[in-house]
Amino acid sequence: MPLVFRFLRVSFFPGCNHPRDFFLLVANDNDFITQHGFQTGAPYADASGVDLDTMLFVYRVTLPEAPQ
Repeated sequence: MPLVFRFLRVSFFPGCNHPRDFFLLVANDNDFITQHGFQTGAPYADASGVDLDTMLFVYRVTLPEAPQ
């Protein structure tokens, strides 16, 4: 699988178990690099011959306490 160098979506939201826990989601799309796609109702295959998956990374982040 090719390594993707740009990530297009970032989201940060609170976790469930602790007030300082958060989830960081980072995602990218496949830039239409597929061999089995459809575009405007017609079959589509990228000229590169590569299938590039959409990726979503989820990180659990615990923030430190604020100094008093």
